[in-house]
Amino acid sequence: MMNYFVLFPLVSLQINVVLMTYAYSRNKKSEAVRAYLLFGGALAGWQLIDATIRVAGLTPSEAEWFFRLGTVFWVPAAFLFMHFVYKLMQKPKDAIYYLFLSLTAAFVIAGLSTNGLVVRAKSAYWGMIPEMGTLFLPSVALCSLGPSGYLAGLIMLHLRRTDDPVVRNQLRLLVIGVGLTVLLAFTLGVIFLHLLQWHSVPFTSATTVTIQSVFIFLAIAKYKFLALDISDSVKELFSKLHDGVVIADRRKKIAYMNHAAVEFLGFEIGAKESVRLDELDLHGYSASDDYRDVEFTLEHKDGHRVALGTQTNFNQGGFVWGKLLILKDITERKKVEEEVVKLNAQLESKVVEKMAKLRTVEKTLIETEHKSELAEITTGTLHNVMNILNSVKVTTDLTRRKLSGATIGRLKKANDMLRSKIDHLEDFVVNDPKGKSLMNFYLDLHELLVSHLESSDADLGRVQKMVSSIENIVAAQQGYGGGDSIGQLDLRQIVEDAITLQSGSISAYQLKVITDLGDVPPVYAHKTKLLHILINLIKNAREAMMTVAEDGRELKFTTKTVGDQIQLSVSDNGMGIAEDHLDSVFKRGFTTKDSGHGFGLHSCKLYMNEMGGNMRVVSSGLGCGATFLLEWPIDGVVTSTKTMNTAG
Repeated sequence: MMNYFVLFPLVSLQINVVLMTYAYSRNKKSEAVRAYLLFGGALAGWQLIDATIRVAGLTPSEAEWFFRLGTVFWVPAAFLFMHFVYKLMQKPKDAIYYLFLSLTAAFVIAGLSTNGLVVRAKSAYWGMIPEMGTLFLPSVALCSLGPSGYLAGLIMLHLRRTDDPVVRNQLRLLVIGVGLTVLLAFTLGVIFLHLLQWHSVPFTSATTVTIQSVFIFLAIAKYKFLALDISDSVKELFSKLHDGVVIADRRKKIAYMNHAAVEFLGFEIGAKESVRLDELDLHGYSASDDYRDVEFTLEHKDGHRVALGTQTNFNQGGFVWGKLLILKDITERKKVEEEVVKLNAQLESKVVEKMAKLRTVEKTLIETEHKSELAEITTGTLHNVMNILNSVKVTTDLTRRKLSGATIGRLKKANDMLRSKIDHLEDFVVNDPKGKSLMNFYLDLHELLVSHLESSDADLGRVQKMVSSIENIVAAQQGYGGGDSIGQLDLRQIVEDAITLQSGSISAYQLKVITDLGDVPPVYAHKTKLLHILINLIKNAREAMMTVAEDGRELKFTTKTVGDQIQLSVSDNGMGIAEDHLDSVFKRGFTTKDSGHGFGLHSCKLYMNEMGGNMRVVSSGLGCGATFLLEWPIDGVVTSTKTMNTAG
């Protein structure tokens, strides 16, 4: 006859395995999750042994051996929970940690090698029960109550010290889990079974500890109590940037720095343990504030350095996951600007001598502008990826709620009713109204399950499209990470890539993009320089349309063949260009912006000349918008990079 009390440990084991699997799938690299898996594994081993004893029909001597083996799992359970809390709170191992580790190891050895914990096994109506030895109560006090009480006090102390609402909710869950588990396990396993010898009460300690595992799981899953995880693809993307990227977790501990950040700050994460954002030696910097292009200075071992800093939060699902700090090294630009001032002061007496240096300065500023555009591409890419990830999370959460609805619970109740009536099923179905209702429920079950599957399939399809969007965005950005090489390029593809990489900015400023990309032959051009031109034109168009109503901002791209020319036009309906400025917009240093330097369109013009093409602008005047035309001869072929770099 089946021992139905085996369901207690078996159900607990299944719950524990599901929770462990879900936590592991969420973040394989988190030390806190790995510590939780150790704790959950000990509980699973204890529950498996408990189930084996109840179902296997063991003799008392065989059951005694299994009870002793069980000490390997239940004795260290509280210590493994302590290990998890230390990892979760990033608390270094101390004397108390090693004290409980030593006590746990000693009692595990005693439980296996002596009868100090388990003397013998005897039968009860619900299965075999252990007769505990003289070391049982000391082991409970030192290996279970001791660590649990210490951790409860430690968590409560941390709860009082923090004002972070997310952390407080997480810690409350841990405290509740510890309290309920200790209360139930101690009452059932120690007071009832051992002290009062109430053998009429089933031995369920292995089942009650699952409560603690559930509350730990809630702290991990519900409140994202995981270490900040940065995927390899994102690291690879950041590693190619010229700007420094620093990512910190929600406790402001630095989790990642790319090579540019290491070079600028002068140290690597591995060189200093537990480096925090507020320990960075940036003058005027605060780890708690958000910045956009704020200038910071640093006294580096190689000299004084200057950077433009942009800092923002990682927000997902209503929670702050960490901080992102981008440092654009403008030390060389500052030096160049200072040098320009000196050159202007000495211009009258050293015109000929300084002209060569001015050309060098011009080249440096053009390259700086190009790097700035690449940085804007990367920032926009990151923004787009994070937005799509938010949508993915919302969709997966919705799917999970659908799958965990009431249908399974109703099916379980129906199955339980069916089992209870199995001996007189025909009479139950024919004469009992509940039997008829049960049959109707099973008849309708197929349609209900099909509805759930179709809904879930649609949700998964949407997630797949979102992931494809991320792949397209990252692929477009990575396609321009190489060197400047000349070749045949499809103008339509370059335009689509530019729109994709600027989609965040386009969406933020509510620009309506119109494309009329006709079939034109490929042109010979530098891929990254042509992208630089388009990004610059999109940026200028965006700024020119700031005075236009948000629902009326239009940006149009057109490719066509005009005579013996291949033409790409970029048009906007913004503020336009005054007639007397049309001949000056491409001149070095010309700008109508308060913060402009006049090298953007000038560098674009130079790039077009280098690529054997031409760039011009058409505008009917102020308030009439503007159209920039990029033109190549149909049969124009540039034979070498050297020729391109000296053209124009």
